[in-house]
Amino acid sequence: MKNELFLNKIYLLLWVAFAFFLPFSKALPNLLLIPILILFLFLTKYKEIHFSWKNGFLFLIISVAWISVSMIIQGGVDETLKLILKFYFLIGIFFLSKSLNRNNFIILYGFIGGCIIQFLISAFSIIKFYLENGYIKLDIGGGVNEILHGERPYIGFTFALSILFSLFIIRKFKYQWLYIWVGLATGFLFYISARLATGMCILILIHHIYETFKKRKAFFFIISFVLASLITVGFFFNENFQKRMRLENDLGSTYEKFKVYEPRFIIWSCAIEVSHNMRPILGLGNLETIEKNLLNCYSSKIPNNRKNKLKYYQETAFNTHNQFLNFLLLGGWPACLLLILFFLVSFYRSNSILYTITLAMFLIFFIFENVLYRQLGIHLAGLLFGLLNTNLLAENKKFNT
Repeated sequence: MKNELFLNKIYLLLWVAFAFFLPFSKALPNLLLIPILILFLFLTKYKEIHFSWKNGFLFLIISVAWISVSMIIQGGVDETLKLILKFYFLIGIFFLSKSLNRNNFIILYGFIGGCIIQFLISAFSIIKFYLENGYIKLDIGGGVNEILHGERPYIGFTFALSILFSLFIIRKFKYQWLYIWVGLATGFLFYISARLATGMCILILIHHIYETFKKRKAFFFIISFVLASLITVGFFFNENFQKRMRLENDLGSTYEKFKVYEPRFIIWSCAIEVSHNMRPILGLGNLETIEKNLLNCYSSKIPNNRKNKLKYYQETAFNTHNQFLNFLLLGGWPACLLLILFFLVSFYRSNSILYTITLAMFLIFFIFENVLYRQLGIHLAGLLFGLLNTNLLAENKKFNT
């Protein structure tokens, strides 16, 4: 009995470590899944999994299965198998994390701690770069990810999630010291011009202010006004953010310039164009075919006099930058619609505001990025879809380990 209790604590600590290393390490989370799986089987944790056929995640499982069928039928196994295995890896992590019970929410502390480490790594790297070069350029350019020691969109997304979790913990358990991290993370996202994550953070902060002061409307409006003023002033003085938004003297000129420099306008247009030549029911089922068709489309969309831009698109070989378009091209309309159903049913059946907002953040991120192409995206989705898809924080009780 004592040995089993000890092993259960080790099992929990392994999950905490998994969440901790997610934001800043690629290798360690994968390595930690090995002992997690061993203890999962040894402690028969699979008996603790409660999965209803009404769970929205079922639609994601079916979508992945359909893409697998399309891949086999259309002979895309060699080119697409590595990506498909990532999807099944997500499903595996989802069911592993479903074995965690209501007292295991301490795992989110691990994730917040990992984000703090990533913040320190990025901050140190920025300072080091400035001391060596005498300037910092974080608006555009391939060197930004090297300076930050991570991909800006994913650093932004993980930090935004950590802000959401921190504010939720503050409201539930009154751990006010987490406001320090919320302030640092929000300011950092704004400084590095993580556009999507900054927008998410603003909405998360507004929601937090509303939840905290909804019974005191005067405070709500005052604090909202202060927040809006700080955002406006910060935006005015943040040259990196202004450059990333391609601001001009009027809205029309800003849009036209933004359209020229934002790759997604061409990428999404090409993805839709490529979808016209696929089998509606099966898609293309071959990742290599999708990439070749996208590259051909980029070449046709970019004028010949923009050689540098064309070379950039060809060398980068942009994916669809949209998870729904990616599923559409891989498995046709059934795969895409099943992914949409996953979100719709999950929203409908969610009994936790934390899970609902987390779902909304993933939905937004899925619209702008191929999240499931990245190991971090797979790990985050598997862990959080499984862990938060319960009424874990319904009661106002302390964390237990």
